[in-house]
Amino acid sequence: MHKLFKNLNSIVLIGAVLLGLLVFPTAGPMARSLHKGEWIQPSGYPVGFHGWGRLDRVGPDSVIIDDTQYHLAAEAAFHTPEMRDVPLSDLKAGDIIGFLLNAEDEIISLWLINSP
Repeated sequence: MHKLFKNLNSIVLIGAVLLGLLVFPTAGPMARSLHKGEWIQPSGYPVGFHGWGRLDRVGPDSVIIDDTQYHLAAEAAFHTPEMRDVPLSDLKAGDIIGFLLNAEDEIISLWLINSP
């Protein structure tokens, strides 16, 4: 009888782990879904972003968006509705921006959505 309960416990534990993996999959950063707010995307913009918010501060190798610091990838690009590949200095604190991330959680592109 004792052996039966051991086997049953093992089966229940394995089942619980498998169910947990189905309910809470461990997806990598590249599997993140893209999201978009209630605005019309300008032509040429991505269909969604990994995140968006108010740009609080711009530094040489990082930005702060909604009080969260994000590092900029070496190849990061910056875009406005009128022009692609603008200098980072064209984006200012207070701008609403969307961003895309790479696998290392670095920003690879910033997209101006709305400027105050």
